[in-house]
Amino acid sequence: GVAEPTLQLSGERRFIVELPGLSDPDEAVRLIGQTAQLSFHPVLEVVGGPDAGGAAPVPGQDGEIILPDESGQVLRLGPAAVGGEAVGGAAAEFSSAYGQWVVTVDFRGDGPGQWAELTSTAACAAPGDPTRRVAIVLDEEIISSPQVATSIECGVGIAGGSTVITGGFTEAEAKDLALLIQAGALPVPVEVVERRT
Repeated sequence: GVAEPTLQLSGERRFIVELPGLSDPDEAVRLIGQTAQLSFHPVLEVVGGPDAGGAAPVPGQDGEIILPDESGQVLRLGPAAVGGEAVGGAAAEFSSAYGQWVVTVDFRGDGPGQWAELTSTAACAAPGDPTRRVAIVLDEEIISSPQVATSIECGVGIAGGSTVITGGFTEAEAKDLALLIQAGALPVPVEVVERRT
């Protein structure tokens, strides 16, 4: 969201980021330094309301985890069906079809098949059933758990290698989410060693 940012290498393991005209340096450091571990999970069931659990993940059996969703509802999730490495890119855009800011996600490698399989299973559940939802988990936090659209057929899923995340995002939220999803495609720990204005 800044004009003419620059990024350059400084030695073998460092890089310099310059962000002219930045209004919130703390937010930039937070975003640059965040290591995004991204995964997509089937929702197995709702296990409680907003007060039924904390924000810390609870391990379940066989790779299952229990996390609160974006509204505070506590969900039991199956093991990750699609990992961050299967994400080819993500972008924020205003969709006239949805009338809101959305995030489009493109998959690569085995991602399109994994995404189609995950959504084809979810689409077999009745509308409103928790198992029709897919949880998008970023750094052990559910950032979105949308229901698969009723137009998607059971056993078919969302094909084509891309999907759209809706959630009533502001422009800034959509852009941040797209950046973090992209970072989740290749998570590398980043440490800020010097910062100046």
